[in-house]
Parts: sequence; structure tokens; C-alpha cells
Amino acid sequence: MPNVQGYLQLSSEFGCVELIHDCRTLAFMRNSAELSKATRGTIDCTDCCCPDIDPVEYTTPDDAENPAPWYDPDNPASAEFLGLFGRLEMVRPTGTTGSDANRRLVYEGIAFSETTRGRAFGLRWIGEQLE
Repeated sequence: MPNVQGYLQLSSEFGCVELIHDCRTLAFMRNSAELSKATRGTIDCTDCCCPDIDPVEYTTPDDAENPAPWYDPDNPASAEFLGLFGRLEMVRPTGTTGSDANRRLVYEGIAFSETTRGRAFGLRWIGEQLE
């Protein structure tokens, strides 16, 4: 099954919300004064981002011109969550075949944050979006 790296947006009657955006997460990590150089170096992907598709320069979650979708100016922890980095995979349950078989979308990745409080906020926010 194909793997998709980089981006996932969900839509509902309330609008669209971005859940996964590797380019955004990588930029936030590079710009974070709180993360050690070793942590920033754990993930570096020079071909993860396509400037033709995503020309935005991301800086920090609380950037005034382009804030992260989870950023809440009334909650400082929201600026400490940097995002998710990983991959999506479409999988079929064992023993199923054909194009009509049920499939699951599985995400495997890492949640990055500057603080424990930021990670807790981010994981809670993601859970709320998936309800």
C-alpha cells in the first residue's frame, strides 16, 4: 500500500482543519530556541517540502501572519506544541482482497513540542479534532 508523507487535513460541517503538516513541523523545530540541536537534528528532510505546493515560510506556532491551526492566544501551551511528523499508510485488514475491501488510514509519527505542557496540549487538541 502507498505511504503518504507530509500532510493531512480533515473537513467537516465546521470547516477544514490541518492535522499533519511535515513542512510546518520541521520549520517550527528549526526555529525553536527550546529544542536542543541534537533534537532538531533527529529529523531533517530536505525533500519533504515542495515550495511549489507550499510556498509559505513557517516560523513559530504563534506567528501573527501564519499561526498554526492549533494556536490559541489565550493558551500559552498552544505555542509550545510544534506539530506531528511521520507518515500515513493505507492498510487492508489481514485476509481481505479486492478494491472493495475496507481500508484503514494509519498514522505513525512523533509529536514534537518544546515542553511537556505543549505536548499534552497538542495531543489533546488532535484528539478533539478526531472526535
